Amino acid sequence: MGSFNITCCASRQTVIPGALCRVIAIEQSSSYRPVSMKQQDEEFSAFGIANSSCYPDAFWGPFGGFIEAKYHDYGQVELVMNAHTRASVVELVAELLKKAPTVLEGENSSHDLPFDLPAFLQESAPRLYQALATAPRCDMPEVDESFDSELVACWDHVWEVAQEHRLFVRNHFGAVRPLQFAVFHEAAFQTLVTLRSSGTSWGKQPRDPRSFVLRTLEELKKQAAEHQERRAKARAEAGAPSDASEDAIFTRWMVADRLCERLNQIGRSEGSGGFLHRSASDLVAAHVEGKLALEQLLEQLVPLLAPCYAVGGMDELNLKFTPIEYAGQDYSNSIGQAYAHFVGQVSAQCVRDINEHRFGQYRTYTLQASSPELLGKLQTDSRGWECHLQVLQVENIGSSPAEGLAVTLETTMDEEYFGQLLAEVNDPLMQQTVRLKQD
Repeated sequence: MGSFNITCCASRQTVIPGALCRVIAIEQSSSYRPVSMKQQDEEFSAFGIANSSCYPDAFWGPFGGFIEAKYHDYGQVELVMNAHTRASVVELVAELLKKAPTVLEGENSSHDLPFDLPAFLQESAPRLYQALATAPRCDMPEVDESFDSELVACWDHVWEVAQEHRLFVRNHFGAVRPLQFAVFHEAAFQTLVTLRSSGTSWGKQPRDPRSFVLRTLEELKKQAAEHQERRAKARAEAGAPSDASEDAIFTRWMVADRLCERLNQIGRSEGSGGFLHRSASDLVAAHVEGKLALEQLLEQLVPLLAPCYAVGGMDELNLKFTPIEYAGQDYSNSIGQAYAHFVGQVSAQCVRDINEHRFGQYRTYTLQASSPELLGKLQTDSRGWECHLQVLQVENIGSSPAEGLAVTLETTMDEEYFGQLLAEVNDPLMQQTVRLKQD
């Protein structure tokens, strides 16, 4: 069998060997509780596939964070090892230890693979197993490059079992759900980040990470100071002593933890799951405690926000997490290019249908415009009218645009309504030469 590639979850473009990508473990969603059913005399129940159809995590939700990788071939990826990758793989393994049931080997030993993570770790990654077993509760062990061979072994084992559809986890509703991986081409990931970072929010505030952190940090610091002032006043009135340790914990919660909650909401909207690395809270806490200057905080925190912004970009495009898909032997992105062309054609027709539904059928007109400026005014002014107008063709009447332009355009305006727009533009040549083009 020849080699094969995979398809980007977000862009439907082909990911070829050597391409950088972002990989994220995803678990299938479920209904809140089992659905009771009956068929003939048999009663049974099963969980549904989701409890909502909204947001990127509607049908498959993140089980951990994004991991930097490089596509290898044959549906495999290689980890791009760095501190963040190591921490993310450790977190994935730790969560699987808590939530993944043991899977027994099936009849086909080549494909019906077993999965017993504790046993695998003890045999193939004993140092990692010991580090996880002895780590304080709710803390992740810190690992360095000396753990890389064990981390890769764990990753390859989990990946192989997942690709054979033999990996499962139990969610917080008690449902046992399949676990898979979603793969994003690095270009798609970064474009999603840029999409969410651009422009302004509903409140006309800049959405870029730096501005968001600065604005939210100032707001939360102010709220924390006001709360502390009220707490100090209440203690004084009650004759209770001050408690610096309690005040510090309260301030950390008010600022660090709540800031991280706000940052996670960039990616998840109102859905479930967090995308911000756990180190972010420690960074903000260090700043609150005076151990980290503001610029140092921004320098270290902003890069950690990329996953939140990428999922926020997915939300804007109404994209959903989906498991890995193979793309065959496509090494020129011919499938991706065909898909982009397909989407462009469908989108153009959908927009046209919407405009005709809103304003009426399109009509084609020919006219002459005295100058490019007046043609531009016609296009700009039309946006304030109940219509859609687009220029199809422009040619010079003489040797240059200054001598006038021959224009073909289409609009949803009938002749009388279009005449009123031309009167507003106030180009006598347009008004004299306009003709409705008959089919």
